[in-house]
Amino acid sequence: MEGVGLTSEDPSKYYCYKNNEIESEYVSPGKESYEGEYLEGTIKHGKGACVYANGDKYIGKWEYNKRHGEGKMIWANGQNYTGSWDNDEIEGEGTMNMTDGNTYEGIFNKGILNGKGKQWTPDGNVITATWENGKIIDKNIDFFYNDGKKYFGTMKDSLWHGCGTLEYPNGLTYEGNFEDGLYHGNGKENQDEVNYNGEWDKGLKHGKGTYQDKYGNYCNGYWDMGEKNGEFEFLFVTDEKFIITFENDKPISKGKLYLNDVYDFTQETVDELMVCGYKRIIYVEWDSEEIKKIMKRVKEYKTFGKPMIEEGN
Repeated sequence: MEGVGLTSEDPSKYYCYKNNEIESEYVSPGKESYEGEYLEGTIKHGKGACVYANGDKYIGKWEYNKRHGEGKMIWANGQNYTGSWDNDEIEGEGTMNMTDGNTYEGIFNKGILNGKGKQWTPDGNVITATWENGKIIDKNIDFFYNDGKKYFGTMKDSLWHGCGTLEYPNGLTYEGNFEDGLYHGNGKENQDEVNYNGEWDKGLKHGKGTYQDKYGNYCNGYWDMGEKNGEFEFLFVTDEKFIITFENDKPISKGKLYLNDVYDFTQETVDELMVCGYKRIIYVEWDSEEIKKIMKRVKEYKTFGKPMIEEGN
């Protein structure tokens, strides 16, 4: 049995019942009640619980009729706070659970988050930052997203903006500059042994940069909104060099391949070879047999730790 009723011992008071047992004294709407310690018989002082006329409830410490010390406030709308109070105001460390599903934990000043703190959003994001007058300061924000991404750095309007580091669940990382939530400016993207270090624009490689593939080969050149454009220099881990021109991310014409595999060369390349340190220069296309042989040696280098030089090459 649940409800409100009287007792024969004190018919002037109503009580709340549950399972035929008294749970608490019934307080009618619009009336405040207090149970706890008093000073001089009338002043709330010490530990006590107060139910306010509007349905709010406070359980904790009091000092001269004011909430002071550790206590918990439960508002009638379901919002609640547990933590430190000072002179009837939320002050110091505490945890606030909002009706919209957000939870804040940190330093409060006059009821407003002000200082270092942590926020849990309804959709599962976790933010560690510094607040000022209830607003997040844009610098040094730790943001853990519900999809596994992690970001540390500066933000603007809840977007990555300025300098920061972004980590994806698949191991991909980016460290550098952002603008409006996108890679922008100088930055380095890395995943396993593959990385790009250079300039970005609106989330795309744009400008001068260096790319390293999983075998340790490097290429240097200029990107145009994510596509290779212009002259690119490829430096293979097996010590060859290849220079070729790209247009709209596709190689055009033949490129210049610098080799170290033979000692014969033509007179017209003597001066260039003396400067660059290679033994032979030939002109080949991107999908030529020479490039395929180099990539075969590169893969063997990755597997065995040194190039497997074929006889006659």
